[in-house]
Amino acid sequence: MKGSVRIFTILNYLWLVIIALLLILAVVPIIPGVVVVKTPGPDGWTTTITNDTVIMTGNVSVRNGGFYAFNNFYFIVKLYNENGTDLATFSSNRTNLLPGLWMDVPVTFFLDKTALGADVLEALLRSEVTFASLVYFNVNYLFDFRIQAGFRGNVTVGPLIQDLFVDWNNTIVKTNGTHYEMDIPYSFSSRAVLNGSRMSIAGSISNATELLGSISTNVTLGGQVNSTLVIILSQDAYDHLSTTPDHLYLDLQLTLNDASYSVNLERDWVPNSQGGG
Repeated sequence: MKGSVRIFTILNYLWLVIIALLLILAVVPIIPGVVVVKTPGPDGWTTTITNDTVIMTGNVSVRNGGFYAFNNFYFIVKLYNENGTDLATFSSNRTNLLPGLWMDVPVTFFLDKTALGADVLEALLRSEVTFASLVYFNVNYLFDFRIQAGFRGNVTVGPLIQDLFVDWNNTIVKTNGTHYEMDIPYSFSSRAVLNGSRMSIAGSISNATELLGSISTNVTLGGQVNSTLVIILSQDAYDHLSTTPDHLYLDLQLTLNDASYSVNLERDWVPNSQGGG
């Protein structure tokens, strides 16, 4: 009889251990680093600027690091500005994710240009922009155990236009007798997603006392851009720049679908005939 009681006690103990292990395994996925959600880096986002909206698309990678399948798994990503204002939300479709596997989910955010503000739109063109983010997920796990968890992070978007270079050394002034201009070679790289888009460039060149010339043109984007700024000069400005050293100021405004940023450069000028540019 005592032997039977002892065996029954041992069986109960083993059963409690098994239940404890199963509960631990059910909880393991909520330990940080086991459920992994990776958002793209700055170059992993495709950014499109329309009349009213900035559209960001990229692939978010999710990994099930637990021992059992994630059933009815879905996640939500929210973007915020520096003031904590909600800018955009994405919610994935529900799916089942097997243990040990990565899953890539196409993500699209639609951000209102007015809510972003002019400063952020400018930064999207020429530099990186970082948004605060909140990622949280919902999943049915072992024994249909439901897990909800979340974490905060950042989403960084790379520039659409970068590496702007103005080649002052090969800048010239020229005339055909009736038309006067300054030609300034320039280059920059643009994201492939902009292929075929048109960006406007407007601006002027001046010295310390007066406006010497102006420019208004368009350039087609997509990959590396190499072109020339053709600044229209008056005859007096041409005569001055052809013969007289000066200190020049180049002010440009680059605009793409209402998103714009300013470029302000200056350079000592030496006339072409004197070995300058």
